[in-house]
Amino acid sequence: MWDRFFSSVKPLIDKFKQEAASSEKPSSLLSSFLAMSANRKLVALLCREESLIPDIYSIVSVNSASEAIVYCVLKFVDNLLSLDSELNYEDSSVHRVLLSNIEVLMDSIYCLFGGDNAAKRKLIKSPGETVLRIFNFLPKYIKEAELAKRFVDILLLFLEKKSQSSDVCFEVLPLIQNIIPILGNGSTAKLLSAVSPLYILAELDMRLRIRDLLNALVNYDASVLSVVKLLCRLNTTTTLGWLDHDVILDAYRFINVDFFRNCQV
Repeated sequence: MWDRFFSSVKPLIDKFKQEAASSEKPSSLLSSFLAMSANRKLVALLCREESLIPDIYSIVSVNSASEAIVYCVLKFVDNLLSLDSELNYEDSSVHRVLLSNIEVLMDSIYCLFGGDNAAKRKLIKSPGETVLRIFNFLPKYIKEAELAKRFVDILLLFLEKKSQSSDVCFEVLPLIQNIIPILGNGSTAKLLSAVSPLYILAELDMRLRIRDLLNALVNYDASVLSVVKLLCRLNTTTTLGWLDHDVILDAYRFINVDFFRNCQV
């Protein structure tokens, strides 16, 4: 029965991108696949057609795709990632198809956030639980530096001043920190440029998140060591969680001509 179903809808699957470019709402077929992606018993059927999942992923790369269609595909992705997490990432058909298509997924999401359309602007301003959940799941599948760079480029969009939300920044900073071991030291300047304006206006909890991110970066780029040491002193807290003003005032002794001369970043 299912073989007959998939062979009959194959021409429609091949037109998913074309549909996304011209339709306002998801088709009945795409909605059906969305429902299947949330069902443990039916999700394996999505793997029967090799190109199905990457074809659905690629819909969000269509710049003219409507918000409704983009959100439908993002929910599809969220369902697959959530289900894989529930299955504890065991060697299931879902896990294998997610791993084998991670590059297509990252390319599609990169195109979505790299474009200039209403869906992208709305997602940057208010990503919502679905997008943030996807971002939290993705690092488990990213094993290559190039994919890590694309992921970080997407996350940095949420730290830009024009789209800043303190709650979203608070979620995004640990994600960047956790991907640093794969990212390496090739993005130090980009990361510093992104977090510096944020640090200036941030409250203590946000400054500590930025400090932790830079502290993780030290393991891969020693050029930020002196800056991180200074940030640690400037944000020292007491056992009660209050700022330790004695240590902080003492830290200003280190900000002198020699510090700026020797600072490499």
